[in-house]
Amino acid sequence: MKYLIVSDLHGSLHHYQQLGELFRYENADKMVILGDFSYHYGISEDCKEELRKLPIKPVAIEGNCDYGSCDIPETDYQGKFHLIKAFSRRIFFTHGDEYNIGNIPTILGEGDILCYGHTHIGALVRKNGIFIANCGSLYLPRHGCKPSYITIDESGISLKWSENKEILEKMPFFQPK
Repeated sequence: MKYLIVSDLHGSLHHYQQLGELFRYENADKMVILGDFSYHYGISEDCKEELRKLPIKPVAIEGNCDYGSCDIPETDYQGKFHLIKAFSRRIFFTHGDEYNIGNIPTILGEGDILCYGHTHIGALVRKNGIFIANCGSLYLPRHGCKPSYITIDESGISLKWSENKEILEKMPFFQPK
């Protein structure tokens, strides 16, 4: 099983078009979009059409710029967060405006994963035994970061540059001591 996680598309048709390419390249099984589908005004019909072209319905998490606009038939809308069990651990998907590295959900423990976007700055860290994965942003990365996304599979978490799929950071689940 492999998850592709992206965030902060902000209505960019080019980056909606990139979703299918990334999904196929990564040979992913699931896709999660961590919010900010647009800038407050809803998703354009062109962007919805790109979502319809995907081979699966991506899980949609509401971002601070969405206000319900991601509750669309082209996605599996989950609200402000989504908790799943995969790879023998819990994965908490959220946008990042509420839960993030500075406010980790208390439900998470050793070996679990907090996955978010919002800051437009990709990063992988481990804090108190919890894997913290910020997928950055496909559109408008900040502070000199490259446009990025995350994959999660049984081996660990990878932060990748969306332009050439180069691994920027990797965090294996079973780190050497």
